[in-house]
Amino acid sequence: MAMERLVEHLVAIGALKTDKYIEVFRRLDRKLFMWPGYEEEAYLDSPSLLGETGQTISAPHMHAYYLEYSGVSEDDIVMEVGVGSGYLSALIGLLIKMYGGGGHVYGLEYDPRLYSFARTNISRVGLEDQVTVILANGYWGWPPREERELYDVILVSAAVDSPPRYLLSQLREGGRMVIPVGPALYQELRLYLKRDGAIEYKPLFPVSFVKMKGYEGGSL
Repeated sequence: MAMERLVEHLVAIGALKTDKYIEVFRRLDRKLFMWPGYEEEAYLDSPSLLGETGQTISAPHMHAYYLEYSGVSEDDIVMEVGVGSGYLSALIGLLIKMYGGGGHVYGLEYDPRLYSFARTNISRVGLEDQVTVILANGYWGWPPREERELYDVILVSAAVDSPPRYLLSQLREGGRMVIPVGPALYQELRLYLKRDGAIEYKPLFPVSFVKMKGYEGGSL
């Protein structure tokens, strides 16, 4: 019931609109992705700390916006940079599983503690076939430093000063990337689109994400 009330709230504020996304939110209990000791925060529409890692699980409305703005489908090949506890990747993995799509999620995590935590969580909810968690520096994309068009959707759950060049190069034609861009504490969430080989972006709204680990800033 608590998860259902959270979903009703997300629909009421306009964060969740698409029927398929609403259904995966209903079926995937956020409590299963909370850091031990923080379970009581699972159904609040707010971010929550992931222990002493310095990272957070984003507020549910932010995950809803990531799905809605990216338009991710069950047939998309997806990369999430900064997988954290695995919740957003699991939502997309469940979308793929429920609707019989041919998509897959590659969730990159820089922190070994969160990598292990996310892998455990993904396994616990039975989504290992849809989601692969990788210990890697997501700033360089995956495979790292390869300038090949590999992904339909890239979702970045940590802030950067400017969009990493390798992430943009790994977007397929027609691909979408949602990413917070800006200095510490205050960024702009942006939707990047690749059309006819060119990259354009649409500003969405102000956000505050933790900074991406493993790089010194800038677009290398």
